[in-house]
Amino acid sequence: MFIHPYHNLGDISLLSVDGTILMADSWRLARSSTFFAGLFDLPPPTPGQTSYPKDLLSLVEPIEMEFFAEVIDLFLNLINVSKPSIPSSAFPQTMDLLELYDKYDVNENIQGLVRDRLLMQIGDRQWQLLIWSGKRNDIHMAREALPRMTPHSFIASTTYESPRKGLFVPLWYALGKLPQSWQLEIIRLAFIPINLDTRPGVKSYQFEVTGDWDSVSQKFTPK
Repeated sequence: MFIHPYHNLGDISLLSVDGTILMADSWRLARSSTFFAGLFDLPPPTPGQTSYPKDLLSLVEPIEMEFFAEVIDLFLNLINVSKPSIPSSAFPQTMDLLELYDKYDVNENIQGLVRDRLLMQIGDRQWQLLIWSGKRNDIHMAREALPRMTPHSFIASTTYESPRKGLFVPLWYALGKLPQSWQLEIIRLAFIPINLDTRPGVKSYQFEVTGDWDSVSQKFTPK
């Protein structure tokens, strides 16, 4: 273990999964997160104080967090300033940061900044965001990913490798990563039946992928 080169002062130590200790101010943690406020269960510091008296927290062991140091670093950077701004994090870090915020019930205003960052980064990662949202049952975020789909990105923009070696099934493999109710809902909304035979009384259908992904997003209500 080693101490983070910047976050090396504070009365609380946070231990990352990669063995880095990041020091933090207990009052800032408690002010930004109901989890930490309940964990410390201490009165706010008096005016002019920036932390709790050290003797109150002298027995507190390092708090193990299931996140890498780079993600905890981003978290601390956001709660240590008076006017936090949208973080300059990479896409995977932004997703991890949102998971950290959910787990520790971080202030909604700060969560909003990270969600804004995630939406700025979607690009051609619609499926990545949709699958991630499915794992969290985050329907709100799924509805942000769906309007950014196109017929091309839905079918094959991102390729997912099948467990069967050498076989690539981009769409169905990606769908298989979603909860079953999400799979059924997307299939119901994304595929439009087209009658190919114009003869009276004769119907011959094929399905095509919709181009109206705003409608898919609005109607997306998995059970």
